Amino acid sequence: MLAAGPEDGVAGLRIAYSPGLGIRSPDIQVREACDAAAATFAALGATVEEADPDLSGLFPAYDCLRICNRAATYRANGASQARDEMDELVARVLDQAEAYDTDAYIAALGTREALAARMRAFHETYDLLICPTMAVPPLPIGAGPEPKDAHWYQIDGDIWSPYTFVFNMTHQPAASIPCGLTRPDPASGLPGGLPLGLQIVAAPFSDDLVLRAARAFEASREWKRPSFPFRSDAMAAE
Repeated sequence: MLAAGPEDGVAGLRIAYSPGLGIRSPDIQVREACDAAAATFAALGATVEEADPDLSGLFPAYDCLRICNRAATYRANGASQARDEMDELVARVLDQAEAYDTDAYIAALGTREALAARMRAFHETYDLLICPTMAVPPLPIGAGPEPKDAHWYQIDGDIWSPYTFVFNMTHQPAASIPCGLTRPDPASGLPGGLPLGLQIVAAPFSDDLVLRAARAFEASREWKRPSFPFRSDAMAAE
């Protein structure tokens, strides 16, 4: 029987490492940091192997449920009576919801349950799943969806955040922990030292395993908080 204490470490656990969840490949810096994290878990005594869960049907089902639920909330708060005053993204959600009918919503609920069942089966083989938290390094301040982007998880057509909402869909415990820092990017002007995240996921009601793994990983490496020159000299002197 697996020990349940937070100090018990990960030795003997079976861990699946999925660099992109079979959805999209992450940015090279994200991939390198998560590869190193997977190697750390192996060094701590876990059995680690690359494996992608079957997440087919995720995006259509998620989009339907998210858009319809959000539109219903907006309508309940009177948004549909004030379209000329509402935010562009709110208006877009209301328009998108018109494309779905009851049959589509019920089908999306069925896909959600199928995804949850597949993940439960996946965790019969693996105690934990690790993957990137985001597909890209931290974005510049002010970056966000463009008018042509249909969904929040897209920026200029690129899916930047495809790895987190799936576990809301499948009712699984997950944690995001820092696993590395970015290098400076002259092209975007972003400094180095920005955090990259690793996601640790377990089967439903196995929160203890998530916490054990997060604690073991963080205890295995020295983590120094990055220092950024965000204050002026005058502020620093106060």
